[in-house]
Amino acid sequence: MIEFFDANVVVGRPQNGSVFEIVPDGPALCSHLDEKGIARALLMHWGQAECNPLVSNALVDEAVAASERLFGCWAVLPPLTDPMITDDFFPRMKQARAAALCLMPKAHRYVLDPIVWRGFMDEVCERRIPVVLTMGQQVEWDALYRFLREMPTLTCILRNIGIWSMDRYTYPLLDAYENVHVETSMLAVEDGGVEEMAKTFGAERVLFGTGFPAQYVEAAMLQLVHADLAEAARTAIASGNLERLIAGADYE
Repeated sequence: MIEFFDANVVVGRPQNGSVFEIVPDGPALCSHLDEKGIARALLMHWGQAECNPLVSNALVDEAVAASERLFGCWAVLPPLTDPMITDDFFPRMKQARAAALCLMPKAHRYVLDPIVWRGFMDEVCERRIPVVLTMGQQVEWDALYRFLREMPTLTCILRNIGIWSMDRYTYPLLDAYENVHVETSMLAVEDGGVEEMAKTFGAERVLFGTGFPAQYVEAAMLQLVHADLAEAARTAIASGNLERLIAGADYE
């Protein structure tokens, strides 16, 4: 039986936008995971794109505290303007079970450029902390290409990559940078998308994600269950790859 570790789920109540179901907090998310047959989740909060990370990250922490099945993703601002980034930042991540960071340049009004991040993002690279990037809504492709040219070792997860010919955006990055990964929620709407990406770049570059509650959970699950993949590759995509990224990061 496949064990799923969802790399793309959001809790809370969005101010705008259409979603299928409101999952307000950690206990409600755990009930959702049980209903759908998903073991664990890396979660974000709608508030992270709608208010200051000092407030919204606390909501992520509150949700994560509901169960050891849940892991958080903290939003960060550039170091010169983010009082959260202190000497004990990474140990605090570990204590809060925040397994990843996310950058939201559109929502938080900064330029996705190494000069903005000074030495902080260099340390994120060295520590192999996963960085979640929401394509289109928060990060434009041309900006990501420029950013990775200066940060080639960044461990990142491309989320909500969009539909139709996304291989033309993602394949060059997967080919050039070994630490770029793609989650599957949008690949689920393209016939053979998961298989082709795994075949071309290796199953280890693909992470299972549902995009819940903006997208149907069953679509991503069904796609992977019936994908034309070896069982080892299916298992790695379903949960093993995200487990590996979290286990390989240095939060001390």
